[in-house]
Amino acid sequence: MSSIHVCQAGSCRRAGSEAVLVEIEELASAIDDQCDVRRSGCLGLCSRAPAAVIVEESGEEIVHTRIQSLEESANVVTSATGRKSPLEDPAIQARLAGVRAMRLREHAIKTFRWNGALKAVGDEIVSKRSKDGRKARVGHLVSQAKELIKKAGYDGPASDSMPTTIEAYSQWDLERITKVSKHSAVFHFKSNDRKRGTPN
Repeated sequence: MSSIHVCQAGSCRRAGSEAVLVEIEELASAIDDQCDVRRSGCLGLCSRAPAAVIVEESGEEIVHTRIQSLEESANVVTSATGRKSPLEDPAIQARLAGVRAMRLREHAIKTFRWNGALKAVGDEIVSKRSKDGRKARVGHLVSQAKELIKKAGYDGPASDSMPTTIEAYSQWDLERITKVSKHSAVFHFKSNDRKRGTPN
């Protein structure tokens, strides 16, 4: 029995490997309950993230890199099981719809990349409205956009026509670098933003 190891370390995680793991787990369980899908540490393929490795029963390893779509996740499962993934199945499509976008949006929020998070929310609203028309349920996404704007420190009035980017980021400037040793240093930043700035 083959096993699929999906990297969950730094570069892969930033590139959306959590969504890749969910996609591969769902597709594998739909085809073959015996296919073992596991989280793994760094696979050493950081420059080609997100990555997964299939370990065959014989010990042979098959590497898959830059898994950036549902179709590529399906190719990994097909390679591991020898069976075609059921991408046409509406139930699977419904479960996996938006998983990757949601994971990337969550990562942008965790790393304080407000413009990226807002763009992802806006793209999801547009996508849902283009599929379902005006009756699309996007109230939770609009609320999430408003919440993101507050977290990012935008002081403008809340309305349905929220900005797609935040112009008033706290600007931090590198003031100086203090060398500590051959391999380390302390970076001194300062900001003029009174809310987020450093004390004088």
